[in-house]
Amino acid sequence: MLTDEQLNIVRNSNHTVPLLKGMLVVGQVEKQDADNVTVETGHRIKATVNRADISIGCLLGTSKPGAPRRTPYDVKAGDVVELVVQDPWSPYKGPWLDMPHRSIDHLYKRVFGELKAAHKKGIIVEGRVLNPVAGGYAVGIAGLVAFCPQSKASLLMGRSLGSLRKFTVTRIVGNHNKHVITLAESVGSVNTELDAGQSGPW
Repeated sequence: MLTDEQLNIVRNSNHTVPLLKGMLVVGQVEKQDADNVTVETGHRIKATVNRADISIGCLLGTSKPGAPRRTPYDVKAGDVVELVVQDPWSPYKGPWLDMPHRSIDHLYKRVFGELKAAHKKGIIVEGRVLNPVAGGYAVGIAGLVAFCPQSKASLLMGRSLGSLRKFTVTRIVGNHNKHVITLAESVGSVNTELDAGQSGPW
């Protein structure tokens, strides 16, 4: 993660260097919405990047650590990212920035690292219930597949295929290519549905 002093050096350097096609720039995510991400690169014009053109594979660090990303494209305000200039101009009246071409393997390394951190710190993560499997459910988290045992799931989960639910990571071993990730459903998932008027398992 870049310090404030390092970010100021980057901003000062970027401000005096013209943007050229193919060059790499470092910036910090200022804000994001459903479609676009605004990146402060230190140049005269802030860059607006399509959400599909920026992922955690670009991530160099973040000023706001938190729960792991729900998808590989879940960037947040405070993230420090490295992007490549496709063109100095775009329809957004700023530079056209895109992800450097890196393999999907690089993305999954990032996701696995964040899940390990969530396990260590006890951070609640969000995952999508994919389908029933022997003894429990398969759960997708940002491209990786984890296992939630039936004993650690509420009865509501069987009616929640395809939906996002909250979990804690109880075990994680291996690496991003070959791993075992075991989850327990968070009490918050059940309470949220009860507040919405659904009947509980008891």
